[in-house]
Amino acid sequence: MCLRRRAYPRIGFVISGEFHDPYLHLTSEQYAAVAERNGLHVRRIHTEDKAWDFKSRVAFVAFGLVTMVEWTKFLPESERLAFVSDVLDRYRMAVSNQPSEENTFKFYQMDVTLSRGTCST
Repeated sequence: MCLRRRAYPRIGFVISGEFHDPYLHLTSEQYAAVAERNGLHVRRIHTEDKAWDFKSRVAFVAFGLVTMVEWTKFLPESERLAFVSDVLDRYRMAVSNQPSEENTFKFYQMDVTLSRGTCST
């Protein structure tokens, strides 16, 4: 949502040119391929859907303000709350399946165990 939001005219010009996505969003297959290309053996990958319910908009916005620092650092302080609020509004429309999920952050957690070289087992 943050990456889409930076394309909007109100703040897009502030971020474009200076911004690089600070995070990799890889599937377990993509992660394993990168690890193998770098000489690591994937011993185990477990991916699980997770959700954090912040219970209130205030708490979800507070989470957004500290989580979206890599995006908001390019904005004037006076624009940061509006940016985070807009991202959360768009996020809610995209991922909330019912009213009780309106302040829920959904994500997947990947746990990976790697070893050096190839696996002998």
